Amino acid sequence: MPMELRLAIIAVFLLLTSCSLFHKPHPHQQKSPEALKEVSLKEDQKKLSELRKDIPKAVQKQNDELQVILQLMQQDKADPNKVRSRFQSLQRKKRDAFRKSQRQQREQFNKTQRSEREDFLKRIKNARDDFNDSDPDKEERKEFYNEQDEKRKEFFATQKDETKAFYEQQREESKMFYQENRDTDKMFNDELQMMRKRIYDREKQIRELKKEGATDQQLKWMKKPGQKIEAGG
Repeated sequence: MPMELRLAIIAVFLLLTSCSLFHKPHPHQQKSPEALKEVSLKEDQKKLSELRKDIPKAVQKQNDELQVILQLMQQDKADPNKVRSRFQSLQRKKRDAFRKSQRQQREQFNKTQRSEREDFLKRIKNARDDFNDSDPDKEERKEFYNEQDEKRKEFFATQKDETKAFYEQQREESKMFYQENRDTDKMFNDELQMMRKRIYDREKQIRELKKEGATDQQLKWMKKPGQKIEAGG
């Protein structure tokens, strides 16, 4: 799949996550936060569906798993270490699947070339045997073997070019895949850092509120997403 399309998918996931998970309505908004979130989510899902049309099912599954991980990062009770472990497992599976795919492609390519080579050499030998059975003269023999030599050179030159092109394509695909993998790692690490900061800030505020004499009900309310209170409020 083209790099641009893969990056577009990740971008839409970030947009989707940003709108549906990071959105914090302004307290003075006239419309209900739930209604605003639903509208935004529907718009983003429509964009995502359009991009998904031409994406292989396996890649869709991987992207869906990544989205689930991003959603987990927004849950207050989620353990950052467990989320990171799940993400790393997903990335490892993607790398393993990519390596397996490339290995299978190489095996199939080599098998096809070997079969074509064996078939070509067999045809050359049969033609040579038939020619020798015809009791050719010196000039006919020279012309025939020159022709066979040219065919042999042409065949192996073609296979050499095909091999070069195949491995260049694999290197390019590998380069693009691992660059995307690094980009996804960076995106995740940035989100993980934000997740850790949210947890730290909330725990810090809870400790401060306890010192100020906040009630159990206030502390319970504080533990809900996006809530900020003051002691005695």
